[in-house]
Amino acid sequence: MTTTEELRKALRAVEPGWVAVDVHEVRERAQRRRRNRRLAAGIGGCAAALAVTLAVPLAGPHLPDGQAPAALPGSAARQPVPRTVAEASQHTELTRRSAALPTVTRPGPKVAVGWHGLRLYLAPPVSVLTPGVPAARASICETGPGYTVPSCENLGALPDGNGWLHLARKGGDGASQAPVLGVLRNPVASVVAATDNDATVPVTVRDLGQGYVLTVAMMPASPGGGSSTPSVKIWAFDDRGRLIARENS
Repeated sequence: MTTTEELRKALRAVEPGWVAVDVHEVRERAQRRRRNRRLAAGIGGCAAALAVTLAVPLAGPHLPDGQAPAALPGSAARQPVPRTVAEASQHTELTRRSAALPTVTRPGPKVAVGWHGLRLYLAPPVSVLTPGVPAARASICETGPGYTVPSCENLGALPDGNGWLHLARKGGDGASQAPVLGVLRNPVASVVAATDNDATVPVTVRDLGQGYVLTVAMMPASPGGGSSTPSVKIWAFDDRGRLIARENS
């Protein structure tokens, strides 16, 4: 018995039901199993890494209570818009909006302010140029009983130091319930006004069109019918809760 085949014949003669084992096939089967295990392990590792990668961005915004995600550099975080004197008085930092004002190309609608028939409206700039002063883009005009012609003045090319484009108190000293009129560019979300003792003053915001609004603060009558004019404090806020104009006089 010098060959494998002769050995197999001899074994079958002694144990007919016995099947000789193919060593080469057993070895290949074992190698295939090892390759499959390694492949399965590699796929599992990749799936786990992918799951972790996808989970990290989803977990980011879920911060503990009382903590908010930090605003991106240069972004303007939206804050609650103040609606009361107490809320407004907490704001001291003025946000200056320096972009060019909208150009008024035609007279706008006349807006009544509820005082002696006075009405205000926008018009194209008055054709008066001051050397060294940027050209205005709009004017605000008044008309009403007693006016033979409208009274107009240019709005500033940029807001004044307190953020207003126009701010005027009507009626002069001692006038009872005279309004304080202001003009701002949109957006304006809230205007709050108060007297010097923090008593709330009613304010309305009226749309003048073409990118501007009119604010009307109706001052109370002088206490005891006196001739003194109460001082007024006014705060105006945009739709992000930023202080865009103020007055304290």
